Amino acid sequence: MSYINIGNLTIQAEWFSVLLAFVTSALLYKIIVRNKICDWYWNSFFVYFLIWKLTYILFNVNTFFSNPLSILFFNGGTKGHIIGICAVIIYISVIGKRGNRQFYNESFTLVSLFLLIYQTIMSYFGTQTAHLVIQSLFLMGFFISLQLQVRTNQLYSNQFFLLVLLLQILISSIFKQATSVESFTFISLAACLLILSYKGGLTEMKKNIVTIAVLVIAVAIILVNLSKPKITVRENDHSRLTNKETQITTSSVDQGVPAPDFELTLLDGETVKLSDYKGKTVILNFWATWCPPCKAEMPHMQNFYKKNINRDVTILAVNLTNQDKGEKVIENFVKDYRLTFPIPLDENGEVGQMYQAITIPTSYIINKDGVITKKVVGPMDEETMTKLVNDAQ
Repeated sequence: MSYINIGNLTIQAEWFSVLLAFVTSALLYKIIVRNKICDWYWNSFFVYFLIWKLTYILFNVNTFFSNPLSILFFNGGTKGHIIGICAVIIYISVIGKRGNRQFYNESFTLVSLFLLIYQTIMSYFGTQTAHLVIQSLFLMGFFISLQLQVRTNQLYSNQFFLLVLLLQILISSIFKQATSVESFTFISLAACLLILSYKGGLTEMKKNIVTIAVLVIAVAIILVNLSKPKITVRENDHSRLTNKETQITTSSVDQGVPAPDFELTLLDGETVKLSDYKGKTVILNFWATWCPPCKAEMPHMQNFYKKNINRDVTILAVNLTNQDKGEKVIENFVKDYRLTFPIPLDENGEVGQMYQAITIPTSYIINKDGVITKKVVGPMDEETMTKLVNDAQ
């Protein structure tokens, strides 16, 4: 899982890439093909987004009813994504059954554009320059072929769509894990469109050069995945971090460097030092009682803490006491949310300033060696915490 920082906001790279690819694909389609995009494209995104958001309620019933505004900050996660994609497939299937050749040509083109643009953006956030170069060349080649088809009035066929899809899977298989939720998403959408086009009598699979190429690429994908080692390097290994992923402005608090030590007092009067937790993975969180996203995040942090209490994982939720409403308010907050993880009080604001907690909540993931592996600005849900901690270990 990769994150990018835009100003003081942390955004998951996957979702940023999805939104950017979705809008860019529509603009490029209109420019290259010079046709108006039908409503099904925008409706599909609306159906997905609505279900992706609402499934948060399904999987976090108690948290939502105790804090309804939490839905503004969270979503259904991976499970919600899968349900949303299934809903989109059902919607496209209904549209496709009464669709014509224009619908299939448009959907093949748009899905291909979206897939290639998304993968190109994601390769930019990765650590392998070769992946970015090859992905960019592939995208440029697709643009050229699409323009040639438009000029010669040739239709974008299901056969060509399958060829593009398999080439993209081959490229992805070489540089990253082939079996993922991302792969499931695109393969499911592509399979849906291909099946609909075949049932609609638009089958164009003939024994020609393209068909042979499809078979060759399919065999290459199988061979690449069989020859791949089972152990892969984590994309966000702190020893391989690039400047594109490292957006924290201070040199003393940065990904890949030791977290500065500090000593603060807990609510019960005991003192705690960050260095006391060396040997454990630490989520160092900065928050305040008046902060809405902090309130939304706290139940997720508590659930994560309870589930991982027997692991070498802990949470230090530093309250920015100099910006809060007093210890009594903090105590009531802790009692209301039934928080059991350590809550140090930053009474002078020195630790918050040291860790650049300008926008809250701000969290740092610190590995067992005391090294910062990730900074996240904004609320995290339980699934995000789990992924970031697993990556840090």
